[in-house]
Amino acid sequence: MIRPDEFDLRNLLLGSVFLLIVAGLSTLLYLGRISVSLIDIIVSTALTAALIVIYSIQTNLQSDQSELVEDQTEIMQEQHQVQNKQAEVLVGQKKTQDSQTEIMSSQEGIQERQTEILDNQTALMELEYEPEIVIEDCSFTNSQIRVDISNIGRGIAKHLYVHTDVHIGSLAPENRRHDPSTIPENAWHHSEDALFYRDDDGTEYVNGIGSLQRQNSIDTLTNRVAGGSIGSEEVQAFIGTPKVYRYPPGMGATGIRINQLMADLREVGIESVHITFDLIYCNEKTDPTTEDIRVKQITGRAFDLVEYDSLSEFLDMSGPTSGSRQEVIEQISEYPKYPPTNR
Repeated sequence: MIRPDEFDLRNLLLGSVFLLIVAGLSTLLYLGRISVSLIDIIVSTALTAALIVIYSIQTNLQSDQSELVEDQTEIMQEQHQVQNKQAEVLVGQKKTQDSQTEIMSSQEGIQERQTEILDNQTALMELEYEPEIVIEDCSFTNSQIRVDISNIGRGIAKHLYVHTDVHIGSLAPENRRHDPSTIPENAWHHSEDALFYRDDDGTEYVNGIGSLQRQNSIDTLTNRVAGGSIGSEEVQAFIGTPKVYRYPPGMGATGIRINQLMADLREVGIESVHITFDLIYCNEKTDPTTEDIRVKQITGRAFDLVEYDSLSEFLDMSGPTSGSRQEVIEQISEYPKYPPTNR
């Protein structure tokens, strides 16, 4: 291949030689030492030689251009191959990313499954310590209740209390309305849903709880926790005093027995009430929370206040009633002191 600088040098040399020939011939002609015919022959020969040289140069240039085109074609083919390789690499990277994403998804699925298995294992472990209380029998003497209980579960039930749920059928709206200023926030019970009566003087009556203790036996566990307790596969009688709470305006709560409640309601002309007694308890966790509260209905009756003035005749009333006790759990969850702190 002829480089551009070589091509320019050849042209310069050829042009110089041609000019020297012309100058020499012109000098000879001037001196009369050469004829015009001979000059024509020499000039024609020189021109022919110059044309041959130019043709040769053009031929070389065309050959060089062809080689350049071939080189460019090879370069383009190589670039195309490189682009194909790059495309293959990108496809491989995409497949790798998809595989990594799939692996991560599988790992997340495995982790979720492991979490589910762990939750199930935890639930099974808790079931091993979950008591299951059955109310075998109950009776009333004056203002006390006796409950015969069996625990068919595998855990210990503790903090056994009796919850009293009172409902009065026919009341004016003002006798059902709760005054937040009446019951302080630090009260034993300040749930609005627990209110069942408000007298004309502003005294509010709310549902309450009373602890249960084993009858005629020493409950060693009860010495360490508030309320009674019963172990797995155990049958035991418990006694306690059902209570409600009375909040006079501007004063603290007073826990009153059901007999006193009957007298108060009878004085204001209320003739009947519906009372439900529930057993509330927790499992044997060291620090139970409101989510660990369990409720079992003991019995419920519509009580005639005109004819009877004691719980002794409670089971002679119409009933019993049953149903969901979720509302009791909701009321108990508002107790700031249940589960008890002395556990």
